[in-house]
Amino acid sequence: MTDRSRTYISSVMATKTSGSSPDKRRKYDEAFFKFLSLGLLGLVLTQCVPGDPPVEPGGGTNPGTSTCYLTSATEQLERNGAFTDFIDRRFGYSNGLLVSESEQSIVQGFGPVKRKTNYQLQYQNGLLTQAVDSLNLIVFEYAPGASSPSQAVYSRLGRQRAVYTLTYAAPGRLSGIKETNQVLPLNSLATERDFTFTYDGNGNVINERLRLKFSTGNTGELQTDYTFTNQPSPYQNVPNRVALTVLALAGEVETFPGEFWHRNTPSGFAVYNVNAAGVRTPNETATLTGQYDATNKLTVLDQNSSTLRRIRTTFGYQCQ
Repeated sequence: MTDRSRTYISSVMATKTSGSSPDKRRKYDEAFFKFLSLGLLGLVLTQCVPGDPPVEPGGGTNPGTSTCYLTSATEQLERNGAFTDFIDRRFGYSNGLLVSESEQSIVQGFGPVKRKTNYQLQYQNGLLTQAVDSLNLIVFEYAPGASSPSQAVYSRLGRQRAVYTLTYAAPGRLSGIKETNQVLPLNSLATERDFTFTYDGNGNVINERLRLKFSTGNTGELQTDYTFTNQPSPYQNVPNRVALTVLALAGEVETFPGEFWHRNTPSGFAVYNVNAAGVRTPNETATLTGQYDATNKLTVLDQNSSTLRRIRTTFGYQCQ
């Protein structure tokens, strides 16, 4: 959902442009970047930082309590007073590994536009090697001796479309991901998107910076600042957040990757356009309000933004 969260249903799912085409991959064409009021969805994704005790939804830190894995996340955009457009993600696990991720979306405002993927994740010696869909293939590559991938190559129907370069601030903590497009996505002029993350002492991404390069030679920058609750995120026990990050960016309805790297559930965010001199201009603000069950699992997250959009995300779990 955390191109968010967050899970950026919004450019696809809401008409937020001023004379520009929506970008179905949450990419930004230049007019989109200059004029769009960016809606950030479902900023609820996190996992524990290595060395920290797990803060498990539905069990706290007690080692005797069960671990609850996120099995579904469904985001809906309110249109004309009703929740209509949606993106639905499902997750499958085996032996403590994430082994499948499926996604389907319906965007009523543009057609409607329907999309569905069903990735199967493959491992060798405990390392993720590739994610395979009927049309898509993502291959993960590692430096010698590394346990986290340094690169992922995305192909569709046998044609390479994008390369993702991953960097880490520490083992298990992503500090940046750069997408370089060999094939421009639909309704996008972005040849490169470069995301960098700044963390606070609790392991949350307090600032997410996106730098863009366009096929015209122009550039752009967007920054998002986050505030947080003390509640754990439903994504914290997903075993492979790098996979989720790459799959999200490769999708046609995608998330801002920083959403996968928070420790706690965000309570709000502020988006800024940044000019060449580094001056930030406010774009959008939003508050996020969560509902929790009796075991402290986030079940519903409502987003209300300054652009008068409302987005609701619901979550499902399986506890072991």
